[in-house]
Amino acid sequence: MTKNKLVPLKDAVDAFNLEVAAALAESRMPKPIYLGDKSETEAVLVPAGLMEELLGRLDDADLADLITARKSAGDSRPLDELAESLGLDKSDYQ
Repeated sequence: MTKNKLVPLKDAVDAFNLEVAAALAESRMPKPIYLGDKSETEAVLVPAGLMEELLGRLDDADLADLITARKSAGDSRPLDELAESLGLDKSDYQ
C-alpha cells in the first residue's frame, strides 16, 4: 500500500471541504482522505459512491465464499427430497 498523507482528525472537516472543492473544480471524484495521528491511519473518508461499490464487492466476495464452501461440502439434493426424507410433505417445499 502506498504511503498517504495523514490528516489529523481535528482537521478532517477542513481537509474534506478542500478536497471536495478541488474535485468539483477538476470534474473528478474526491480522493480518499486518510485520517490519523503520528504514523498510523485510523480511518479513511471516501466518496459515498465508492463506498457503495466497495460494499457491493464485499457482499459479492462473501457470497462467493459461501457458494464455494457449500460446493465443497459435497453433493446437494433438492429441498423437496430432503423434506420427504425427514417425513415432511414434500409439496410444501417445491
